[in-house]
Amino acid sequence: MENKQYNNRTYRLCHSGGRSRRSFCAKFRKSDLWIAVDAASYDPAMSRWTVELLSRMWTELEGYMAANEEFVGALVPVPWGGGSPLAEWMCQAGEVAGIGPMSAVAGAFAQRVGEALTERWGCHEVIVENGGDIYVRIESDCDISIFAGTSPLSERVGLHIPAAMTPLGVCTSSGTVGPSLSLGRGDAMVVAHRDTAVADSLATAFCNRIQSPEDVAEAVNGALAVEGVVGALAIKADKMAVAGELELRIFKA
Repeated sequence: MENKQYNNRTYRLCHSGGRSRRSFCAKFRKSDLWIAVDAASYDPAMSRWTVELLSRMWTELEGYMAANEEFVGALVPVPWGGGSPLAEWMCQAGEVAGIGPMSAVAGAFAQRVGEALTERWGCHEVIVENGGDIYVRIESDCDISIFAGTSPLSERVGLHIPAAMTPLGVCTSSGTVGPSLSLGRGDAMVVAHRDTAVADSLATAFCNRIQSPEDVAEAVNGALAVEGVVGALAIKADKMAVAGELELRIFKA
């Protein structure tokens, strides 16, 4: 099921970098990023520079994909074929989650862009959102709301991200929102992990296990059992499960 709010990225209208942050967007190929950095580090040139970085990243990945056809459509882990550090990272993330490496693409791109901005511009804070997959590196705490399509809990609940726990990847997979392949029917499966590519793959893997509201607790508990996961949240219709080190937040309608 398509969702106009997701397809048009109108949920980004609710984003707030806070008074101390400046935001911009960068798009290239299948990457559509919303980025916030601390105001002191912000430079208008960041947007164009990020697009150029995305171009180089996609050139690297597409070259690897052309030479390794099994990489693209794999639903199970595949071995790395050499030559692309980005593809190697995605293969490793897929191995952790037990699914194909393309499950990690959005998270990998978000983290690499966030780290590159920090290195190039000396950013004190960077938040990169890539289709619901987020890399967070902050000096003051923030809250992240969860977009869950038509669920009554969509954007009504979220997670508190303590600055001390960052850098952190907070990734969301859905079987009812967006174009990405999902074998489940969960409205949202959120996983927080230090490695954003791993968080992305795990969110997909455990969203695959949600077929009904009764499955959300099992999905969350399964994700929390994976080494390195610090928080998980699952939503299906009007049911939610959450566990881990991150505090739940309730937002007003």
